[in-house]
Amino acid sequence: MMNEEQIEKSLDEHLRRNWEILKNLKEKGVELRSALKTEHLFMTPRQLEAGKLALTLEKKGFNIIEIEPAETKEGREGWAVVGEVEMTLEAAADPATAEELIKLAATFEARYEGWGAEVE
Repeated sequence: MMNEEQIEKSLDEHLRRNWEILKNLKEKGVELRSALKTEHLFMTPRQLEAGKLALTLEKKGFNIIEIEPAETKEGREGWAVVGEVEMTLEAAADPATAEELIKLAATFEARYEGWGAEVE
């Protein structure tokens, strides 16, 4: 499980990335307050944690669209969990959302990798 220092470091990384994403979307004229389907990616070390995480995400209103073996950033074998939920881009990039999902992932020895959405 991630310790408090690792959680803070992960949150800082997400906040920087989210700020850049929102800045780029604003420059392209994308409406940040429109509700869209957003996809949130998590990586777990084992299938068991992936399943438990998916069940918890479903209870929070996420539609699980993927649970499959995947390679981590470090080149290790793991499991990817992708959950989809409708929210505004502002909400997806909100620090509170990132913190909640980072901490949720940590309870399953997982890592929250971030979010994405299809925009026009």
